[in-house]
Amino acid sequence: MQRYRLAIQYNGTPYSGWQKGADSLKPAVQDVLESAIHSFVGKDNCGVCQISSRTDSGVHALHNVLHLDLIRRARQVGDVREPHTPETVRRALNHLLQGSEIQVLNCRAVAREGAEAFHARYGALERRYIYRLLSGRSVFEAKRAWCLGLNVTERRLDVAAMHAAAQALVGEHMDFTSFRGKDCQAQSPVKIIRSIDVVHASPDPFHPHATCGDIVHVCMRAHSFLYHMVRNITGALHAVGLGRLPPSAILDILRARDRGIAPPMAPAQGLYLERVLYKDDLEEAAGGRGGVQPLSEVKANETSLFRRYRLGRGPLFDVFPRPLRGPLARHSLLPCLSFRHRFACVALKKNDGTLLSIMNATSLYTACLRLLNSFHFQ
Repeated sequence: MQRYRLAIQYNGTPYSGWQKGADSLKPAVQDVLESAIHSFVGKDNCGVCQISSRTDSGVHALHNVLHLDLIRRARQVGDVREPHTPETVRRALNHLLQGSEIQVLNCRAVAREGAEAFHARYGALERRYIYRLLSGRSVFEAKRAWCLGLNVTERRLDVAAMHAAAQALVGEHMDFTSFRGKDCQAQSPVKIIRSIDVVHASPDPFHPHATCGDIVHVCMRAHSFLYHMVRNITGALHAVGLGRLPPSAILDILRARDRGIAPPMAPAQGLYLERVLYKDDLEEAAGGRGGVQPLSEVKANETSLFRRYRLGRGPLFDVFPRPLRGPLARHSLLPCLSFRHRFACVALKKNDGTLLSIMNATSLYTACLRLLNSFHFQ
């Protein structure tokens, strides 16, 4: 029996969540995926899918992870058949999932036993969520974001106040009873949030930015979250952004340990599971295979092309220490690249280290490399 690690992506709108609810008429993501697996190898030749994060009804996943055990049966007695290759598993499942809103992004073979055994749920070291808010209205965003319906010519979310308020929830061991769902089965309400960033996102090309308002992302990172925790925190930050609560109220709500005094929960359609990270992912991010190294582990190296900076609690930037030639040279600016979030950013800083602007890119790491190749250094 071979264990496979699968990264999957799905639109949560037509599903009741990862698991089917008792009173839900919608199919579950797990049921649709397991039906495809049974069609591929047979019901008796596979184990149960173990997912890393069980999403609720209407919640989307950009990169969820599961593990699956498969047996490739011999056609006749005495035959020995090698396990399916990961690429075969990926292509077969995507073929059988046509017509659904689920896709297998990648697949790899992993250990099933021993010290290196992989477990999708218990082996996860970090989970990242993004909540999308749209201050206006858009038919294209109705099921992809929380559309607030504000008159955007008169009123917008105070993103700076939301970000400042969110920092009260970052770090240390905190009791998140005030942001815990009533059906939460966790034994303890204590969690550690590693970061919360509230940022403006790039406007969607399918609607005019001027009439539909700002797109705001609330990005959270933690080892794990309580049931409805991300949506409850977003609901409270939304009240801060509208001016209904002062930023200091978030800390008061946390200390009260009473869900009843917190603002209502944000709806499901704006929530995305962005990424689930494991030991090998974090080792890669730490520079083992060319990733970005955490600031706490960066050592001074004058021969390095990059110098690393962090803007307060914000993203980690790799900064080119040498000035540019070309049109940017007259501004005496330095280009920076950030790979902390799913969407890459290009930042411009003055030589004195002050941040001038951040321009959101619409592509991932490969687009940043193209941008890098277009720069000319002295």
